[in-house]
Amino acid sequence: MYSKEFGEIKVTLSKRSRHIRLTIRPFRGLEVSAPKHATHRDIERVVNEKSDWIRQQLLKTEAVQKGRTVFRPGTNFETKYHRLVLEPCTTDKASSRIKDGLIKVRYSENVDVKDELIQKEIRRAVEKALKIEAVDYITHRVRGLASKHNFKYRAVAFKNARTRWGSCSSKNNLNFNIHIMRLPNDLIDYVILHELAHTVIKNHSHKFWSLLSGLLSSNKPSKVVDKELNKFKIGVW
Repeated sequence: MYSKEFGEIKVTLSKRSRHIRLTIRPFRGLEVSAPKHATHRDIERVVNEKSDWIRQQLLKTEAVQKGRTVFRPGTNFETKYHRLVLEPCTTDKASSRIKDGLIKVRYSENVDVKDELIQKEIRRAVEKALKIEAVDYITHRVRGLASKHNFKYRAVAFKNARTRWGSCSSKNNLNFNIHIMRLPNDLIDYVILHELAHTVIKNHSHKFWSLLSGLLSSNKPSKVVDKELNKFKIGVW
């Protein structure tokens, strides 16, 4: 769907949707989920009714998007266990290698490092390093926290997701976003404990938040820590 004011709008029709819902996220723009029976005119009417809200939210996401790093030689960027090094050279194609604590990206000296393809290669390399780190660090941390608090889970997996830091399936398989490695250690533990708590309580009821609060070493209410987590944006780094 296309709007003259807001541009391309992604529309998803679902049997589960009861109402037309608008969502705006950084780097994704305006998205609409609607019931199967919703017409183009129905969606257009809701978009027009919510136009003021849409403009406000788009301004907020634009501000967030501007916070994204543009990598250049000399950019001081480090993950938990790796440091980024950019090397302009005579190569024709950008390439990357992760070894000995370095994320080394080589690219043509004849191409501006701000070129979209080079920036994508840099981000791809960083995300590869984040996954390596997550598989090692998070796997061990989950095991330790589960043992400490007597939680049972089946398996741990990692994804490069856009929206969630973690999730727990109905069979108690835990999934974690590789970008969890960009968080401070206390928030990493919070995400892990959040998902471990879901092995016992599958919803976000008062009982769940109470259980989670009792697990946190900071003695802060779990909803307070959750707000601290929300200050970090998965797609902005």
